Amino acid sequence: MANGHEMGGDPNETIAVYTTNDLLEAEIVRNALRTEGMRCELDSQSQGGFVELVESKVLGSAADADRARRLIAHHRYIHGGGSARR
Repeated sequence: MANGHEMGGDPNETIAVYTTNDLLEAEIVRNALRTEGMRCELDSQSQGGFVELVESKVLGSAADADRARRLIAHHRYIHGGGSARR
């Protein structure tokens, strides 16, 4: 999957590298990426306090997007599961 840098975009642009309906999972992913030295933040859209209706995105730089997604995929392969949509 191409990131913004490869497509000629701004490598410092903030993009979603992971999206899930599980806020705790999003926090775990964010912390794992931070441990790998990547700057990232959460963007969560709460729907009236219903956990299962929360869309959480882990945001990172376009330059780190491919690396972040590979690390996430590797982690999901080893530990299984997850509710990610990407």
